[in-house]
Amino acid sequence: MHNEARLRHDRVAASDYDENDPIFEVDHLSLGGRGHPAVEILNDVSFTVERGHALTLVGPSGSGKSSVLRCLNRLVEPTSGTVRFDGRDTRSFGPRELRCRVALVMQTPVVFEGTVRDNLCIRPVGVPGDFSENRLAATLDEVGLESKLLDREAATLSGGEKQRVTIARALLRDPQALLLDEPTSALDPPNALLVVETISRLRAARTLSIVAVTHQPDLVSKLGGNLLYLMKGRVEAFHSLDGSDAGAALDARLQAFLAGEKIAGRSGRT
Repeated sequence: MHNEARLRHDRVAASDYDENDPIFEVDHLSLGGRGHPAVEILNDVSFTVERGHALTLVGPSGSGKSSVLRCLNRLVEPTSGTVRFDGRDTRSFGPRELRCRVALVMQTPVVFEGTVRDNLCIRPVGVPGDFSENRLAATLDEVGLESKLLDREAATLSGGEKQRVTIARALLRDPQALLLDEPTSALDPPNALLVVETISRLRAARTLSIVAVTHQPDLVSKLGGNLLYLMKGRVEAFHSLDGSDAGAALDARLQAFLAGEKIAGRSGRT
């Protein structure tokens, strides 16, 4: 590991928090939308995400799942309630700092004109980092891509390769958490499987905390952790895939989702 990256990792490891303390604490989160009358996008949502663990948000399209992700890194500000990251109210972070530590990977891979190297080196103005050839090559290797792709035009990559380049670009900021918004939904099954395996491997290797939105049971199975079912902006059900709620009855909707059944319905939210 490069010295600068090692120092950043050591600062995180030296945190005052125990490994079982939450990385995210969401309390009574509500978000109102525009319109007359105003649409209620999120209503009294609460949950925690343990350090190095995963939480997957599932539910019908439009149930508010993506809005939760955007509240976690301040792309949108909630109407009421609080979000705490690493023990601090997210409003105490500058948006740029927070989004480096809490990286968002979108549904559709975002690549820019130029080579893969050019894309990996894109970052907000004033944000430092190690973008040496060795670091770029090592990060591509982490996501299962060869370093020879650095000089390839990003536009010529497959969908799965583009998504993994997007993940690599996020990793170069040394995030503590990844937010994944339907990261495989725009990919064909073989490429989706590669991205799922990449995310699962990274979570274990980097002890990343992950909050994901997905309709893919395969990603949920690989990530483990907890499941949260949202409906019309409200938390309807919760289940631990790691057995911490052993003995609790599994909600029928979560059971159907894990069995591969499509979650139907739309509630007009994002």
